Amino acid sequence: MCQRGCNYGYRYYHGRKKIILIAYGSKKAAAIREMVNGPVTDSMPASILQKHQDVTLFLDEEAASLLKK
Repeated sequence: MCQRGCNYGYRYYHGRKKIILIAYGSKKAAAIREMVNGPVTDSMPASILQKHQDVTLFLDEEAASLLKK
């Protein structure tokens, strides 16, 4: 289990029933925006989570600041 930060790929997420992602800080805002609103691409591996049926995001205001309202 990661203590500071993790970077998992499709193989890790595939087959998981539920995924919980926690992000905080303005440095994560662009990545969160692309993960949620951008296309599913290899250049943004986390974008594959758009296709998962049970993902929960816990974000602070800064990390969520670039999301569409």
